[in-house]
Amino acid sequence: MFLKLIYLTSFIFPSSAAKKAISLFLTPRKFKRPLSEKEWYESSTKRKLNCGFAINEWGSSSAQKILLVHGWEGRGAQLGAFAQPLVTEGYHVIALDGPAHGDSEGLQTNAGEFSRALISVQQELGHVSAIIAHSFGGGCSILALNLGLKCDQLITIASPSDYAQVVAGFLKLVRLSPYSVKYCYQLLSAKAQLKVNELNIAQIGSGLKIPVMIVHDELDKEVPISNAYELKQAWPESTFLKTQGLGHRRILKDSQVVDEIIQFIKKNS
Repeated sequence: MFLKLIYLTSFIFPSSAAKKAISLFLTPRKFKRPLSEKEWYESSTKRKLNCGFAINEWGSSSAQKILLVHGWEGRGAQLGAFAQPLVTEGYHVIALDGPAHGDSEGLQTNAGEFSRALISVQQELGHVSAIIAHSFGGGCSILALNLGLKCDQLITIASPSDYAQVVAGFLKLVRLSPYSVKYCYQLLSAKAQLKVNELNIAQIGSGLKIPVMIVHDELDKEVPISNAYELKQAWPESTFLKTQGLGHRRILKDSQVVDEIIQFIKKNS
């Protein structure tokens, strides 16, 4: 009903409808932690960084750092299955709650803000050996690397290849008037401080000079595996791990996926 109201309003008050649509698009919902995530969360050390973002930590702070980055409407501890296996291998594991997610502050965020948050976090934490990033967080990590983020390796899990298509898909769903769509792009570009129609993640990341691993499930319904193929085509030297039957989120808990990612990190350390 709300989307229908925005649609009808877009023909009469296009700018007002655009503001409502973009507000909806940029507001992540928050969900209760499942039992498995609670266990990972409770086993961590929790603190707020000076830059304002909440993190969960496992392992010795003197060890090489691995940064875990969640996806849209997720939390850092959602990637908690990686924590203990990485600690066992001698790493310091840090899971970030991005802007407007988890224990971090804010109600809304966007790809530009999230990417710049990753840069701020890395600058405060110091050298990061590897980033393991899920979905929206994977794309934002690539944007951040293009904007100045420093790390030695990147692992993307179920990540989109083109944010411009994600935005276009949302606007198609809302079915706004052409004038309202124009306002939406202007608003979103201003908020993200990026040209939204130029956010092709595959192209932006094609110049990366670090080892990259792409992990994706064949049956991912939220981010189809075609995205992974596009990333792989743009990054021919990357390592590609394709799974079957794990979907968009269970892939984060699979012991074989965790092990193969850890082996990749060790190999390229």
